[in-house]
Amino acid sequence: MAEHDVSAVISSQNLLREDGFLVVSIDDGELNNLRALLKEIFGEENFVAVLVFDRNRKNDAKLFSVGTNTWSSLLATKRC
Repeated sequence: MAEHDVSAVISSQNLLREDGFLVVSIDDGELNNLRALLKEIFGEENFVAVLVFDRNRKNDAKLFSVGTNTWSSLLATKRC
């Protein structure tokens, strides 16, 4: 991850209210790095989820698919 991305995540934690949360969208190439960074900054217990979205689906929540055309959002809270 770029240094400015790391700085942005660190700054976001300081800007959140005590009951705030952060959602970050990222491509699959940096997913594991961002997950590790969020766990380091927010704490393992405050890392909530990885949400994976299929770019090929259009408003179809009934079907499950696995593919490479996805993007992810990671969710962390300031405190659980």
